[in-house]
Amino acid sequence: MFTLKIHLEVITIRVKVRSIVDTDKQVNLNELKPVDKVIAGFVSQWHQRESEQEFARITKMDEQLSETILAFTHAELNKNASLAKHDTKCVEIVLAIDAKYKESLGRVMQRKDFISYNLELIEENSDMRKAFNNMPIPLKITKKVVGGDD
Repeated sequence: MFTLKIHLEVITIRVKVRSIVDTDKQVNLNELKPVDKVIAGFVSQWHQRESEQEFARITKMDEQLSETILAFTHAELNKNASLAKHDTKCVEIVLAIDAKYKESLGRVMQRKDFISYNLELIEENSDMRKAFNNMPIPLKITKKVVGGDD
């Protein structure tokens, strides 16, 4: 299998050197040679498999983040788990989200799962974020209340 991979790379380089590749236009399969069709098929399948794996990884990260935020939010804002023994009602929580979920956080905040909550990123100094790029992202969550206290 290792030699096949090297062989495909060599053929791909030969094809790219011999002809100009225009990625903006559709490929006319009738103009391709049979060898080029086989190579294009292998490359296309390989890229498709990679993009599907990347999509699955992104979806998994989004789901993990969404489930974690919902679990903490429901426990504190709906069930009042931490403050019930002090006869106090929790009205707001601040979660520290790991920096690796930065891209997922924007997508997750738009989900319908959070329609009954106000999610707000707490603004921070941009210099601090640049200096400590792995610093957790603070997220303030409050429950939307219609018509008064519940």
